[in-house]
Amino acid sequence: PLGSVELGPVLRDLEVAGNWAFVGDESGELGLIGVDLTDPSTPVVAWSLPLDDLHRSLSLDGGLLGVLCGGSGGLFLVDVTNPAAPVQRGHVFVAGYDLEIAGDVGYVASNLDGLSVIDLADLDQPQLVRTVETAGLPRAIALDGELMITLDYNHGITTLDLGDPLWPEIIGSANAPGGNEGEIVIVDQHAYVASWAMGFLVYDLADPGAPVLVGATEGTQSRIASSGDHLYATSAGPELLAFPRQCVDPLAVEPLIPAAAPPLLRIVSVAPNPCNPATNVRLRLAESGVVRCRVADLRGRWVATLADGWFDAGDHVLRWHGRDAAGREMAAGTYLIQAATGTAVRTSRVSLVK
Repeated sequence: PLGSVELGPVLRDLEVAGNWAFVGDESGELGLIGVDLTDPSTPVVAWSLPLDDLHRSLSLDGGLLGVLCGGSGGLFLVDVTNPAAPVQRGHVFVAGYDLEIAGDVGYVASNLDGLSVIDLADLDQPQLVRTVETAGLPRAIALDGELMITLDYNHGITTLDLGDPLWPEIIGSANAPGGNEGEIVIVDQHAYVASWAMGFLVYDLADPGAPVLVGATEGTQSRIASSGDHLYATSAGPELLAFPRQCVDPLAVEPLIPAAAPPLLRIVSVAPNPCNPATNVRLRLAESGVVRCRVADLRGRWVATLADGWFDAGDHVLRWHGRDAAGREMAAGTYLIQAATGTAVRTSRVSLVK
């Protein structure tokens, strides 16, 4: 190598801008590390911020660096407009695996909690405004203009429209065999996935509302990057693998797996979230049927019923006023919104604040 510098024992993620590199130390010994690359042959550790342990993902947008920590750490915001003198800004509790920041909005792949949307208009007081339930359990995110893709652990990918950045709208999904956990990039209307379970996957995004899996390789890949006409992926072994971009012709290859049918039931959004005291629950039904939607506390006790009856196919908005079935105000805290039909159950969370 041209140069090197010793950092923490467990390095999780990396962002580079100009002559600076920002590194997350998952061990917690150093936290967020700033490395001066002015002389690439002699990189210098300039500073470290002990934000939290379990650094899972970094995202850099202009002079704003987001640091997503595991456990109960949440999302930390750091102003690196002057990379030699970082300034820690706000923090919000949110769990997740991957982070992307675009302008005044942050997106977190929150696994069981779905896709978390965070308003960053006030960097000192970021707000978790809503969660969006994707087709599976989101573990990774990729952005391309107004298009977002989540890599879902137990499904495949979900495509979302970011025409309104604070209101991501699901527009399509595509299945994949096995579980998926790894990384995803979008290049030239294709999504390339490095998957622990399935190797290297290629999805055609010519129609983002109907993505199609058009190529796959065997093996185990964990990280992926694009440069020039090639994609590069790391494997579970010592190899760095190179693939040509658009390594299959989507017009000449039959889909390996048909596009997934729309879910019969979806909780599209719960907003505002947090709420004080009322919130709207938007449901989407692929076909008509009986739906029961209830609110429970974290001990699993039902506190209110929002709907229990026949609904036509389409979108429906229910409202919870932050009260129990007897009309009493509920205490501040986290509550579960559960919607169920005879064949599907969906759950989302809402925070009630006072």
